[in-house]
Amino acid sequence: MLRIEPVLLAEYVRTGKVKFQFWHILDFPNSVQASAAAECAGQQGAFWRMHDLLFQNQDRLWRGEETVLTELAASLGLDTAAFGACLAGGEMHERARAVDRLVKAQGVRVRPTFEVNGQRLQGSPPLAQWRQILDSLP
Repeated sequence: MLRIEPVLLAEYVRTGKVKFQFWHILDFPNSVQASAAAECAGQQGAFWRMHDLLFQNQDRLWRGEETVLTELAASLGLDTAAFGACLAGGEMHERARAVDRLVKAQGVRVRPTFEVNGQRLQGSPPLAQWRQILDSLP
C-alpha cells in the first residue's frame, strides 16, 4: 500500500474526488504508542508524514527502541519538547484506544481495511482495482 497510496492521494484525494481518513487499529505491542505519536505529530501539522515514517520504521517499533519516536519527530523538524509533552500526557493514547474500540465494534480486524461508499476492502488491492472502484464513484 505504501507505493499505491501516493498515487491515490494525488489522483483522487487532492483532486477532491475522495476523502481519505485514517483510523487506528491497535494490533501490535507498540501500536498505542505509535498511534499516539502520529496524533502528537498531527498537532504540529505532520500526522501523515509521521504516519509514513512509522510504517517505514516498523522494525524499530517492533524492537521497542525507546528513542525512535523522538528521533522520528526530530527528523520531521517538529518541536520535540512539545511532541514529548504530548506523548507523556496520555490524551492521544486514549484517542487511539477509543478509535480502535470503535472500528473493532464495526467488525474491522485487519490492517489495512478501507471503506468506499459502504464497501469494505481488506488488504491492499492493486492500483488497477483501486482506480476501477474510485472511478465508478458518483
